[in-house]
Amino acid sequence: MLCKHCKNEVTKEMDVCPHCHQPLDESLFEANQTQVLSEQPNLSSKTLLFGSIGVFLSFLFFFGIPFVHFIGIVLGRQGILYAKEDKSLSRPYSRNGQLLSWIAVGLGVFGIVFNIVYVILNPEVVNG
Repeated sequence: MLCKHCKNEVTKEMDVCPHCHQPLDESLFEANQTQVLSEQPNLSSKTLLFGSIGVFLSFLFFFGIPFVHFIGIVLGRQGILYAKEDKSLSRPYSRNGQLLSWIAVGLGVFGIVFNIVYVILNPEVVNG
């Protein structure tokens, strides 16, 4: 825990801060914890960015650009992890970014399945 007055480390059992000699109140500890958590940057912009780029790359596969859907899956998964981290710390998170991340993963997986089915149904493509 941190002392509200001098920002030095103290424990809950202390009544007075040993550094600045100010009285300690338990409500100040909780306020400090909330303040520290809220001061950490949220990842909502990264979630939105990764989800958007992931959807774009996963979608490019359907225009004939090979293997980009794998990158789309990775970026989408990272966007999902960022949103999950923000939610677990009760920070605001981008629901749109989370949705785009899931769409990126879904499109990427669909691209993989589409490739497998296409090769199975058209073996002459593989054999030349």
